[in-house]
Amino acid sequence: EGPASGSDRVFRGGSWSSYAWFCRAAFRSRNSPSIRGDYLGFRVALSSLPDE
Repeated sequence: EGPASGSDRVFRGGSWSSYAWFCRAAFRSRNSPSIRGDYLGFRVALSSLPDE
């Protein structure tokens, strides 16, 4: 649950142009929903390998 007031949104992870340290789900930041950029909106995911 987010705060009771405010207009910013939380985003997680980095982007293709971020330092490696920021490219993880634990990295969080905030920004206005109206902000657009090449650092928002795309996430690469890898499913786990089946147990052998």
